[in-house]
Amino acid sequence: FADADLVIGAVHYVPTVGYYAHGPDDNPLGAEKLIELWRSSLLGMLENPAIDILAHPARLPAAAVDMNIFFDDVLAVLSEAAKVSAKNGVVWEMNNLTCSRLAPAVMARWHETIQTGVDAGLKITYGSDAHAPEEIGKQGYVQQMLPRLKNFTGLVSPVDIKGNRR
Repeated sequence: FADADLVIGAVHYVPTVGYYAHGPDDNPLGAEKLIELWRSSLLGMLENPAIDILAHPARLPAAAVDMNIFFDDVLAVLSEAAKVSAKNGVVWEMNNLTCSRLAPAVMARWHETIQTGVDAGLKITYGSDAHAPEEIGKQGYVQQMLPRLKNFTGLVSPVDIKGNRR
C-alpha cells in the first residue's frame, strides 16, 4: 500500500459467514454474535497502519441486525472504534448509499453513528459508494444528516486526508 494515495477500509463480511447478510433474517449468526465479530474485525482493521479512511462505519450491522433493537449496541462499538480511529488518524466516511438503504426509523437516528466519530475529534469525509454510474456523486441523504451533527466543523476532502497515514 506504500504507493497508494489513500487506502479505504471497510468491513463487509465477518469471519465464519463468507457472505453479506441482507437482513436480520438472513443472518445465520444471530445479532449478538455478528456484532461481536464485527467489533473485533473493525477494531483490528483500524489498527492497520495502512488504513486512511473507514468506509461506511456501521453498514454491516445496519444490514444484518434489527437496528431498532441493537442500535445502542452498535453505537457502543462505534464509540470504541472512534477512539482507535482518533489514535491512528483514521478518517470516517459518511456514505450516501448506506443511508439510502436504511429503514426510516433507523435513518432518523443514523447521524448518531457519525456523531460518535465527531465526538472523538475525527475528520469526516463523504462518499457516494456508487454501485452504478447514475449514483456517482449523489449526496441527498448525507446532506440531510449534516445539520444534525453537533460540533461538526465540516467535511474534509481527500486532498486534506493525504499524508494522514501513520
